[in-house]
Amino acid sequence: MKYAAQIDSLLPHRPPFRFVDELVEVSGERGEFCLCLAADDPRLLEGAMSPVLLVEALAQSAAAYQHSRITGESHRGLLASIDSARFFGAARGGERVQLLIRRDRSYGAFVRFSGTATQGPRPLAEAEFTVCYLSDTAVTDA
Repeated sequence: MKYAAQIDSLLPHRPPFRFVDELVEVSGERGEFCLCLAADDPRLLEGAMSPVLLVEALAQSAAAYQHSRITGESHRGLLASIDSARFFGAARGGERVQLLIRRDRSYGAFVRFSGTATQGPRPLAEAEFTVCYLSDTAVTDA
């Protein structure tokens, strides 16, 4: 099931700072998202995207995952910590990057995720990180 139009409602980020273009599937504790990179994408340097930016893509995927599962009051995710990250290669322009995230556990408003970014069979990055979810009213009142 594809929800390309839904990403705008799930994330406050807008291009060029949005690193998730498509929600492919959310099922149970897992979510699959895609980042579509055109060959002339302005986020590329010499035809490639740094794997460091893919950690941001995974964090945005986690925020979109959580927001897609919450009904009623609007919530936003804020990256609280990157607990570990491993980098294997840069994403190439002209290809889709698959972003797979898994919700590992939660501690109140804090949710721990793990994620992997790949391009075809090629691993690009993996990370474990924590996202804090606040309702829009809590963010406004702060």
